[in-house]
Amino acid sequence: MSTPRLTSFRRFAVISGHPPFAAQSPLAAGQVRLLHRSSNRYFKCQSAVAQTPRAEPGIIATIQRDFKSIFPRRSSPLGHRRHRKGRALWAAVLQCRKWLNDPFSIQFRTPRLFQVVAATYQQFLRDIYHIYDRPSTVDMNYAMSAKSLFWNSRWNHRLKVPLAGPILDAMTPESLHTMIALPFATPKHLVFEYGDMRIHASRNSLLSIADTITSKGSTSAFILTNINILKADLDAICSSPSSQRIKRLPNAGGSSHKSEVLSYVFLERMLGCELLKTEMEIIYEPRGGPMVDYSIHLPQHLGSTWLAVSVTRAIAFGRNFTLQDAEKLIRHKLLGVFFSNQTIVQRQRPSRQILHIWAREGKVARILSKAWSRVMDDMPKSTIVIVSVVNMDAVFLNKAFKQ
Repeated sequence: MSTPRLTSFRRFAVISGHPPFAAQSPLAAGQVRLLHRSSNRYFKCQSAVAQTPRAEPGIIATIQRDFKSIFPRRSSPLGHRRHRKGRALWAAVLQCRKWLNDPFSIQFRTPRLFQVVAATYQQFLRDIYHIYDRPSTVDMNYAMSAKSLFWNSRWNHRLKVPLAGPILDAMTPESLHTMIALPFATPKHLVFEYGDMRIHASRNSLLSIADTITSKGSTSAFILTNINILKADLDAICSSPSSQRIKRLPNAGGSSHKSEVLSYVFLERMLGCELLKTEMEIIYEPRGGPMVDYSIHLPQHLGSTWLAVSVTRAIAFGRNFTLQDAEKLIRHKLLGVFFSNQTIVQRQRPSRQILHIWAREGKVARILSKAWSRVMDDMPKSTIVIVSVVNMDAVFLNKAFKQ
């Protein structure tokens, strides 16, 4: 087997001994890494264990001939735009190939992710071949008009996704599974839009919660989200049967009934979960200890497990919320969630716990994030901490629901 030869141009390099992709072997090994040297940006293609049975000289020759037209000089605004799109195209293709070659990758804890990545990888290959099969009309603007969601989302700082169902419960290429599986083609910030609220979350946060939930080990996660309520009436938002059930049944006597109901609405739309038990329906042995607010059941593609949820609010009445308040709140609530899980009867005992913290503003969320980094090593594992900044004062007040 011949040693791959590196052919360099002005701002990129392409390997010519083996094709970066091949129709006969879409899982061919390889790696693309973008290097930054002052103002120059170029590709370095490395050949790993060659699994391609034979190279395709026609494709290689076309790539070598047309690279300069795809990546022209950066002095041209259009050329700079093409350069960025071509770079993302190669990065997405090679990342798909890497995941498909690694059966132990964390992205494939659920088989649905593998199917979506495999289908998306094939779509990327079809797009690339469509470009390179026409050397006289090579133009990366084709990628701009591709029907794939990635081309529309890759170049936006934020992506708005209109949804009618749970965020983590879709199988179409536009689903969140695909966004998580293709970080190169997904913006860092995502906005999931419903008729009554918008859920803002980062790509890494969604990947973290999906991986932690499906993981069998004792791992913890800290996730920041932002919820923009579009309807002023909280009673109209909490219209699902399960949320109505939490509203109707009494809690243990606390003043956070509205925050508990909105917490379930958020998790229902985020995870596609179902309500199992409310606060007073969970049985503890012995009684008299800490209690959780409700328990949920996850869908099958997320492990079909039970989770206990404890809801709290990050507020300091009459003064500013400080780092000491955040550390005290997290320690107290996490230990309470942990010990309450130990006293729940075996037939109702959840596998993990979620601590959902409501915050009024982003400043409070940043304080909670800093406090988590200071106390996380001392806290029990297998707990997911979700901090949600919400623009609804009713969550932090003690007023009851309308009857």
